[in-house]
Amino acid sequence: MSKEYYTKAEVNKLLADQKEEILAILSKPSNKELSPFELKMYGGRIIRLQVIDIIFHELLNNKLIDGVSKKVFRDAFLGNDIKKETKKSLINWKGPRNLCVYLIDSLADFDLIVNKELNLKCEQIFGVKNAAQIKVKYRRNKTKLPSNYEIIDEIRHKIASIYNNIDQDEEYFKNEILPELI
Repeated sequence: MSKEYYTKAEVNKLLADQKEEILAILSKPSNKELSPFELKMYGGRIIRLQVIDIIFHELLNNKLIDGVSKKVFRDAFLGNDIKKETKKSLINWKGPRNLCVYLIDSLADFDLIVNKELNLKCEQIFGVKNAAQIKVKYRRNKTKLPSNYEIIDEIRHKIASIYNNIDQDEEYFKNEILPELI
């Protein structure tokens, strides 16, 4: 169909065809290898591990994930060699799926992880499929947030407090310690 104008019925048919094509592409099984979250380096390796540990403990305490070892959780984020089957996720997300998607988007928005293939990583690491559709669904709400989003925002707040402490320590060092050394 290549005309200057289309009837409403023709437009609806074109949109329906495109929707089917997009859904078919999204539903194709992925043959990509398991890829970890790439954490950005802020404040060194110790701080990075503290951030991962906060996420781990908060997800466990809020019963959003099944019990998994801290090592497996860290490996999932840091990209260490993980020996496992590719058909099963590393970490079993047992909370609402929209909170997993919101967590990963929040970490990307907070600039803690690389914003690359996040939907695939939600599936491979946490077993949450169709992350893109889940995100679209909760963003249609009035608040554009999933229900119980406060749990994830609390995790972000705890991570932010670590980085605020680093900034305060650095400021103290520059203003109080460094002048004494010079």
